[in-house]
Amino acid sequence: MASSGKKMHSESYIKFGLTSINKQGKDLPQCVIGQKVLSEGSMKPSLLKRHLSSCHPELSDKDQSYFERKALVLKRIRFDHTGQVHDQNGASLRASYMVTLRVAQNKDPHTIVETFVSPCCKYIISCFFGENAAQKLNTLPSLNDTVHRRICDLSEDICNKLLRKSRKLL
Repeated sequence: MASSGKKMHSESYIKFGLTSINKQGKDLPQCVIGQKVLSEGSMKPSLLKRHLSSCHPELSDKDQSYFERKALVLKRIRFDHTGQVHDQNGASLRASYMVTLRVAQNKDPHTIVETFVSPCCKYIISCFFGENAAQKLNTLPSLNDTVHRRICDLSEDICNKLLRKSRKLL
């Protein structure tokens, strides 16, 4: 019974919005939307489908290509520029989204993060905490395309929340 779980292939479960991640030598399903890692026992198609319909009902009608794009984004989050798996708590991802939110709220050009915000932050951090601490800011995505993608993610999230709230009112 447990051996069937180890044979999971993310290609066959991507239609449910799940890919696989290797944790402690086990391939486990990971939601490409919420990034939640599910248990080994939940690798049955019916349970994976239930995860999608209960946790992300607004995405139940999305096609496989949508989830494949989300899986690529998730893969980029997991790997750094050398291809090694990130072993961090997501602080850089949260910081990246917060900076992007401020850029969008101020209606600043997307390039401001790369050309102004990041260099200023690195200088301030190195003055207060040293060069080693400033190097950690290199994990913060700041390219124009990344900022644009994050703004699209934030707006999609807002739309999904509004849809969920409106469905509850009906």
